[in-house]
Amino acid sequence: MAFTINHATKVISIPKADTTFVETNATTGYEIRSFDEYQFMRDLGDYLDSEDGASLPDAFSHNTTVTISGIAYARSISFLAPYTVTFENGTYQVKLVGGSNNNLLDVLNPNSVSVIPANSAGLQTVVSGSGVTAQDKLDIAQEVLTAATAAPIHADFRKAIGQAYHGDGSTGDKLRSTLVP
Repeated sequence: MAFTINHATKVISIPKADTTFVETNATTGYEIRSFDEYQFMRDLGDYLDSEDGASLPDAFSHNTTVTISGIAYARSISFLAPYTVTFENGTYQVKLVGGSNNNLLDVLNPNSVSVIPANSAGLQTVVSGSGVTAQDKLDIAQEVLTAATAAPIHADFRKAIGQAYHGDGSTGDKLRSTLVP
């Protein structure tokens, strides 16, 4: 990436060349481009670790997952003050595609570029399966059996819909409505 940082103002300038062409919007004629904010964070970290950037303050905090109220959210990137971000001015859209929840819009210097984030509560880390253990399943089954034994649910088909039936249900004496001979 060829971004630059103004050390005095802490403005990070991202050239259009650092974005990837996706398509041209048939309605507006604007270019739609993508930008990987996760890769940007990694490149920014490399710059800050270099001799040129070592004197600058931290520019971001990063978490691979964050648990809030028991829900594990996917990667998050917080770009920190005093930094701001400016995309090279022009009439194009930039979709953030790095797969993170981030605050890039909060530190964005507005111009003619439209930036479309992908933040979402849907970006959650989900462990496959229900999380119910084998012991949980055994405990649930035992509780159901205990409840069924204590208060059995009796099902009498002949009373199920309030219709009179005759027959005992055997092969030779099939259960049938009294309306059927």
